Amino acid sequence: MDQYNTQIQDIAPSLGLNFANLAAKLSDNLLWGVLGLLAIILGATTVVLYYHWMRYGFGDRMVIFAQVLYTVVLISGFAVMIGSVNYYG
Repeated sequence: MDQYNTQIQDIAPSLGLNFANLAAKLSDNLLWGVLGLLAIILGATTVVLYYHWMRYGFGDRMVIFAQVLYTVVLISGFAVMIGSVNYYG
């Protein structure tokens, strides 16, 4: 197992997979820009999903469950992403 780890450490930098310094190379503006773009895309997707859930869902329990689950995962994901940008940025 130790020999395998040594091989990976030797190969990874030659492939450009230097994860340790990746955050140091990214600028704050780039991180916030990517997060903003992702927010716009997910915001548009959310509007479309909620429109269809409200229009065609008829208050079904499964649709309500999907709305709650989607919203919780979306908010949690953005909280983690914002925390990551603040930490690495």
